[in-house]
Amino acid sequence: MAELVGLALAGACLLFVLSLPLGKGETATALRRWAGVLFVLALAPSLVTGIAGSGRSSAPTGSFGVLDLLALVGGLGLASLAAWGALEIRTRLGRGKRDAMNDYFSQRSTGKRPVERDEEAGKGPFEG
Repeated sequence: MAELVGLALAGACLLFVLSLPLGKGETATALRRWAGVLFVLALAPSLVTGIAGSGRSSAPTGSFGVLDLLALVGGLGLASLAAWGALEIRTRLGRGKRDAMNDYFSQRSTGKRPVERDEEAGKGPFEG
């Protein structure tokens, strides 16, 4: 098991390093995504045993029962629902993304004259 964890971590590091020179392309994104998957897979066994063993008062016996698995899946399900709810609230309460070009054209269509930076640089506050 330790060899698999080591290989998964090494693979994650290798894929991440290989993706760096590729910038923001599709290949680099895919390599980083797979590096993340390998990283999570490397840490998953210790995470699962840590979560399953945290509710027990006695020393862990090494057995992982069906009830423990159901509790783990239920806990992860509740966490994912909470995360989804937080994102949904954030989406509904937050402002939409603003586009500078849309703002510029909407100001021009209302008859307002957007301030140009080049014109503003040479004039004082009271010059017309």
